[in-house]
Amino acid sequence: MEYPSVLRRYLSTTIDCLVLIVLFLVISAIFSQNLELAKIIRVSLILLVVFLYEPLFTSFGCTLGQKVTGIRVRTEKENHSIGVLQAYVRIAFKITLGFISFFSLMLSERKRAIHDFVSGTIVIYNNKNV
Repeated sequence: MEYPSVLRRYLSTTIDCLVLIVLFLVISAIFSQNLELAKIIRVSLILLVVFLYEPLFTSFGCTLGQKVTGIRVRTEKENHSIGVLQAYVRIAFKITLGFISFFSLMLSERKRAIHDFVSGTIVIYNNKNV
């Protein structure tokens, strides 16, 4: 089995960050009033997007970045879609460790980042795109 390179995984994450930025800008534009309620709604929606985007899309299919780069996050042992809880563990460590997590990709035979080891996941190419 061939595993995606560091560059491909980084590109996927970059695309997803751009998606989040666009969503933040749209939310901010819609709720741009300087009223206290608009601020609360704006911040709440942005936090909701941050906490839902990657875990839910990764659990139930793939994020836009994963789709564009042709990669998928799967369970390490069974090669199935990951569950929501597993996705939250993965993203929590990915955010906490940041770029440091990607250093293990070069040392791991199956190109797993630290957040993949912790969450029991692996990143593979989507069979349809290989």
